[in-house]
Amino acid sequence: MSIATLFSEVEKAFNPLASCCSKGLTFKEDDGCFLLEAVIPGVKADQVDIKLEKGSICIEAKSDKYRYSYQALLPSGEIDESAAPEASLEDGILRIQFPKAKQAKPLKITVKQQ
Repeated sequence: MSIATLFSEVEKAFNPLASCCSKGLTFKEDDGCFLLEAVIPGVKADQVDIKLEKGSICIEAKSDKYRYSYQALLPSGEIDESAAPEASLEDGILRIQFPKAKQAKPLKITVKQQ
């Protein structure tokens, strides 16, 4: 087993989102949202079709020369389904932001001085 394979397996074990994404697709998380990035160079915004259905996302992007297709599972119960995701395309990278559900956001606890 190579070092790269070992690190990939460790990442999948500690980050289940990493295992749902294919090459060219990355999933990141911060305190307020999840960010999905897809590599789709040579495609314009009006040539991208994004569908959300039953906890998964499907991205189809095609132009005269290029065709991209991505599918990924979304974190179950952690995305705020009442808020619309935001998508943008810049320099061949499609970015889709999903707001986190209230229960998925970290709770900050303030410590009081006695």
